[in-house]
Amino acid sequence: MIAILVAIVIFVLDRITKSWAVAHLVLGASVPVLPLLDWTLVENRGAAFGLLSGATAGLILVALAAVIGLIVLLRRRPSVIVQLGVGGVLGGALGNLYDRIMQQSVVDFIDVRVWPYVFNVADIGITIGAIVLIVALWRQN
Repeated sequence: MIAILVAIVIFVLDRITKSWAVAHLVLGASVPVLPLLDWTLVENRGAAFGLLSGATAGLILVALAAVIGLIVLLRRRPSVIVQLGVGGVLGGALGNLYDRIMQQSVVDFIDVRVWPYVFNVADIGITIGAIVLIVALWRQN
């Protein structure tokens, strides 16, 4: 199934890049990469944009509910475009869920200097997947 393949790719890329970041970056220090891109290692104990900091157990439950909901959606055999969106969100959710369960925080390191927040590959998968899902479901209705 396309969604599962996309989810696996996002999850694996997320794990590889986070492992690299933890091994090569210093917590809180920025390393310039391109004019508007730095690597800045941070530990996010909250949800998106650092919201709900310290609510790890609740965030784990919400992520598990989202994963279950996405898997249920896949049982309906959605279109390829919906599967792509679900795969992105699912892979990203699993990547960040893994961090929360294993270390009580999410590793973020991608720092686009025109954006005030640091993020990771899982966040990219969730964001792009959600946009694809919204557009696909909107076009179906």
